[in-house]
Amino acid sequence: MANAFETKPYKIAYFSTHGKFENNPKDSFLLTYDGELDMDDLKGFVSIHQFRTPVELLTFGACETAAGNELAALGLAGVAVKTGAKSAVGTLWKVPEKSTAQLMARFFCELCDDPTLSKAKALQNAQEWLLDEYRAYPFHWAPFLLIGNWF
Repeated sequence: MANAFETKPYKIAYFSTHGKFENNPKDSFLLTYDGELDMDDLKGFVSIHQFRTPVELLTFGACETAAGNELAALGLAGVAVKTGAKSAVGTLWKVPEKSTAQLMARFFCELCDDPTLSKAKALQNAQEWLLDEYRAYPFHWAPFLLIGNWF
């Protein structure tokens, strides 16, 4: 996985995975196809191209990636912004895989279809779109949080 980040600068990275976030950053990680991505690895990936092409948006489709505590506000998404990403999208609670995939697909379509649209508006549009299908269940569309640069 590291090779992909080292050889090509990415403006947007999307992690659709499971993760664990604990008080001690050494116990926090995202699962990848070849192991675990800990906070030091994440920091390394984000900062590799920080001075050439900064990561514009890190998106986490994993559970509770924007949930933190008094020791680490905003969880993994907050860590991503602190390590150099301009913005990050995370979740405040455990999210269902199907509706998260639907929301993320719509979010990225919104960003691609209108380059002048802010990330905040694109996320809002995606949430409103998903709301039509899951109106009675905010559990599906409400946990997504944009941290950092909204534009």
